[in-house]
Amino acid sequence: MKRVTGKRAKAIEEQRADDLCNPPIREQMMKAMLTALLLVCVACTPTRSEQRIHVSEFRNYGATPLQHTFYLGSDSEHHHFTWSNGKQGGRWLIRKSEMPIINERVLTPESGRSGYIALLDSDGTWRVR
Repeated sequence: MKRVTGKRAKAIEEQRADDLCNPPIREQMMKAMLTALLLVCVACTPTRSEQRIHVSEFRNYGATPLQHTFYLGSDSEHHHFTWSNGKQGGRWLIRKSEMPIINERVLTPESGRSGYIALLDSDGTWRVR
């Protein structure tokens, strides 16, 4: 590839500077940057809402890809669940005092990739499997 030098290089450099100062080109560049920023923001927003519920509102939707309720783990105050029922879904937080789980798991950043099934035993105790 041949390198341009001298007057020709200077003319090319001036043309580039004029193009960047040209309002229509500047507007197109701004629109492109704003569109890219908007796409990044949309991609970073959580698609599933997280809500605190009472244990009486807990529903076990099963364990299929389209209908499930999975226990993710527990932090110091809440048990964390993910659920899906068709096109709807989200995350539930239930106070540990409302739902004592005998064999609870620690919530980790990797917990969102796997889950456990929460079962209510006949004696009224919760277990995860």
